[in-house]
Amino acid sequence: MSLTVAALEAQPRNQALALAYRHLYKAGLQTIRYSSPGRHVLRFILQKSFRRGEPHEFEPQRIVNTLEFLRLASNSTSTEHKIVKTLLHVRYWQQPRTMYNRDTRLFDSKTGARAQMMSAAYRPFEMTLKMLNESLGTCLR
Repeated sequence: MSLTVAALEAQPRNQALALAYRHLYKAGLQTIRYSSPGRHVLRFILQKSFRRGEPHEFEPQRIVNTLEFLRLASNSTSTEHKIVKTLLHVRYWQQPRTMYNRDTRLFDSKTGARAQMMSAAYRPFEMTLKMLNESLGTCLR
């Protein structure tokens, strides 16, 4: 069953968000072929996006475009699949880790140098992802 814009707009807002979440999660799992670290990162990304995002940010057309992008990525190892794979790989290393955060040999935790360096390192990736979303009309995060 494919999700359409009309199906999302016909539902009340909360039900439409839950339906979009389920469809995005299922399509994402099919894309990454249920791999172990990937599915946990995918769930983390979706939960963070749907919890912190405002309801007016979720446009039905963008969700449908994202589902189509994930469907194309799940068919073969195409460019779409490589984009999703790279996105999940980057998000995996952005997750907080206790051992990594306690290591103060390279970064001073008092001045926030670690956070500044991490944000500077990921800034080009985030800008590229933003431009990709704008050009394709998707909502990849």
